[in-house]
Amino acid sequence: MPPRRCHGSYTVEAAVLLPVFLMFSVTVFFFLKAEYIQWRVGEAMTETLKEVTLYGKEVDPAALELAFAANGLVEKLPIRSIKGGVLGFDFSETEVKDSKITFAVDYEVAFPFSVFGKNALPISQKRTGRIWDGSIPGADDTDNLYVYVTPYGTAYHRSRLCPYINPSIRSAPVAQVSFLRNSSGGRYKRCPRCARGSSSICYITSWGTNYHYKISCSGLKRTIYQIPLEKAKLRYHACSKCGG
Repeated sequence: MPPRRCHGSYTVEAAVLLPVFLMFSVTVFFFLKAEYIQWRVGEAMTETLKEVTLYGKEVDPAALELAFAANGLVEKLPIRSIKGGVLGFDFSETEVKDSKITFAVDYEVAFPFSVFGKNALPISQKRTGRIWDGSIPGADDTDNLYVYVTPYGTAYHRSRLCPYINPSIRSAPVAQVSFLRNSSGGRYKRCPRCARGSSSICYITSWGTNYHYKISCSGLKRTIYQIPLEKAKLRYHACSKCGG
């Protein structure tokens, strides 16, 4: 008589192998997502450096952090996978020395389950760049210097970070914004452009009248053009703060 097969063994094998297979699949998916996040953050860092290297000598770590947060690429990140969300990025290792910028971002990608007592994968990324002083290499005359203007302004600015063209943006808890006042004593109202936000953090400016859920909101930005100094002198006067 042929031996009878025990069908219960299949159940036991499935009970052992299925969790292992699922854990393996989740682990592979996690590392693919971590690699995607790392790629996106790297792109945002590169674009941020391209922008801030045009700011001139007044570039500082705070300007890099602000420009990074306002970068549209950051909004495309699966932010829930980053430990701490939008506040989970650490820029403390960023350094601006002379004309060299070392832009460093540290963050953690949350594990789907605890691994050897750890619940996140730490990632550190760096980019370097040099501040552009507004001149073209090999030329010393003022024809090759560039300044900044706005569509409706009357002055030209040597600094991209001049407060007259760069609003002083700061974050604030939404729960407290009703108690805050701008520099003219007015209350802040919800921005109509990003009114559908639901974050607990908002962004305001010293002279603004609205609070914003997105730092990339167009209400926080100003259109700024870079033009040759000699051309600017024909139409604009020098800024009283940075134009000297």
